[in-house]
Amino acid sequence: MMTVLDGEIFAILDDSQGGGVLCHITENLVEEVFDHSTGNLQSGTNGEIWIGPNLLYFVADTTTHGTELFGWSYGIITEEWILI
Repeated sequence: MMTVLDGEIFAILDDSQGGGVLCHITENLVEEVFDHSTGNLQSGTNGEIWIGPNLLYFVADTTTHGTELFGWSYGIITEEWILI
């Protein structure tokens, strides 16, 4: 699953060690920008990546509460993840 934001490509890719992780893709590099869990949990299995005014949103599994909504600030606010 992927989306384009201001000409930049973001995708949730499967990491063999960490489950689904959000990545920023450029012509020469695939950079992991957020892994919602240190375990091998899935991301993006429910829905897609949604774009808000200041955040990218996606659904991912957690060990504490099951399925949760995560938001990542793409630089306008803090460049940090916020669990909603």
